[in-house]
Amino acid sequence: PEPSVQHASELKPEDLLGRTVLKKRGEDGTRLRAKIVDLIEQFEGERDSHPDRVKFRCKVGDEEFEELLGYNEMCELIEDQVAEEDGTWRFIRIAGHTTPTKRSETPKVLVEWETGEITLESTFKFAKTNKHEWIVAEYARDNDLLDEWDEIWPSLKLKQKAKNAKKLIRQINQAKRVSYKAAPVYMFGYEVPRNHDQAVRIDQENGNRLWQDSEELEVKQLMDYETFIDKGHKSTSRPPDGYKKITLHFVYAVKHDGRHKSRIVAGGHLTDAPVESVYSGVVSLRGVRFTVFLAELNDLKVYQTDVGNAYLEAFTKEKVYVIAGPEFAEIQGHVLIISRALYGLKSSGLRWYERFADVLRDMGFSPCPAEPEIWMRACNADGTVIRDERSKSVPLKDKKSFLGVPLQGA
Repeated sequence: PEPSVQHASELKPEDLLGRTVLKKRGEDGTRLRAKIVDLIEQFEGERDSHPDRVKFRCKVGDEEFEELLGYNEMCELIEDQVAEEDGTWRFIRIAGHTTPTKRSETPKVLVEWETGEITLESTFKFAKTNKHEWIVAEYARDNDLLDEWDEIWPSLKLKQKAKNAKKLIRQINQAKRVSYKAAPVYMFGYEVPRNHDQAVRIDQENGNRLWQDSEELEVKQLMDYETFIDKGHKSTSRPPDGYKKITLHFVYAVKHDGRHKSRIVAGGHLTDAPVESVYSGVVSLRGVRFTVFLAELNDLKVYQTDVGNAYLEAFTKEKVYVIAGPEFAEIQGHVLIISRALYGLKSSGLRWYERFADVLRDMGFSPCPAEPEIWMRACNADGTVIRDERSKSVPLKDKKSFLGVPLQGA
């Protein structure tokens, strides 16, 4: 089970190093992101007993100028950011623009980024980045600035771009996709990588190995489960006939308490559509309420648990293999046949469901006829399991009672 949510004020000052926070909006409308690079104790030895006396040296924005922020202010910024961050990111939008006061000046645009930052950017430089000129053209059109801006920057051809509405929308959507792929992602104040190379870069910038350690832990767990069958290096071995090559990639996340998690996911989109149904049942909300009600009615305890790496408990029937990447260290370049129901494969949910059902049956459980995802077993008053025919699932028409309630016509 996940640990309870940890508030920023419960964190030690040294736990905040390496995090990033969004500062409050400035008078000019900008909102910059600050990265904590060092802490300064006002009085030596009082870091834990009086954290409010600690100040943090932060690197602010792309200009990399430094600023000192107090512990309480930093905690407040982190709490605000946690409330806003949900793992998804809005595409950039132009929130406004400046009006030049001198003939030598040109208008600047106020840009809101996916990271939450709001910065003043040179309109021309912004327009030349990742096809953003189409976004500038849309903004100029909507704010009656086309004639003025087209005269200032004729090379951008803003009026020409704004004339074709269909092409304008298509190019804006394309710019959004490019921006989404390139935009940094943050969770609980930490930058989250999109791939292994970014994970290494972020660790190098932060002077630690948090992301690489989480990758190594995930690879070790996969190896402990014997998820792959190693056929040797690709230069000397070939996959068996009938096996399809797919890819693997890491999915990264940061938990509430600052733990860095990495998960290897298979590229199931590259496999053929399965002939069999891959549906795996999930208990309904009504079923959950039903079991909680029965527990309360009979003074029973309710336990909740989590099965770590659940899918890896089952074997897959899909014939797929991968070529190990750099995250696999010494076996990079090896041909690995996937033997377990790895996350991302289309049938992995069903394989885990079948495995879990087999274990429950071996333990004497049987599915409830009215709610198949609720499993039951008969027990004596002392808690010992009754292992006879009565504990096996029988058709509803043959039952005399259900949960102690006589059935009509029985």
